[in-house]
Amino acid sequence: MISMTHSTPSSSSIFGVMRHVEIEDYKWVALVASLMMFHIFVTGFIPGSIRGKIFTQKFMEDNFLKEHEENFPKGTMQGKLNKEGYPDMGSGHYSEKLQYKDWYRFNAAQRVHYHYLESVTCVVCWLLIAGLLHPWVAVAFGAAYIIGRILFTIGYMTKGPRGRWIGFLTCQISATVLFVFSFVSPIQMAVTWND
Repeated sequence: MISMTHSTPSSSSIFGVMRHVEIEDYKWVALVASLMMFHIFVTGFIPGSIRGKIFTQKFMEDNFLKEHEENFPKGTMQGKLNKEGYPDMGSGHYSEKLQYKDWYRFNAAQRVHYHYLESVTCVVCWLLIAGLLHPWVAVAFGAAYIIGRILFTIGYMTKGPRGRWIGFLTCQISATVLFVFSFVSPIQMAVTWND
């Protein structure tokens, strides 16, 4: 149980206002949040590296140059065919010409990244709020979430959607704990500060 006191604001509390948030422990919460954001940034390179291998200049020109030039005259902003297949994100017009294996790998990589994007905002918010009074719970389950994301990525990229379950469950359990503690911390603060 965390002991809460109404101490005079000191240099060890954030801005001297949040009396119960100690920088000594909260810095680890901030570090885990930063690592999580760095990890999602790095995860974005997975579909990018596959994109460069499948949407080659030769592939694009052989399949789409004539069509592109008919629709976008030279000299306009869209006049030059993009050699990396943009704006196709894996299920568009360019992807229709991919070999099945290339299409599958690219979409699996896109799904890994999108799935992370779909949840990371909530998870980071819950982590930062939970860590106000329960920094070590936040650090432990934030780190477990990152590990879950690594397992999710490896599983999905090697075994397809069925390979994601260990990572998915690790992420879900971690996110649920952070969600719960993101309510526990502010409620405890409100109760204690009104004493």
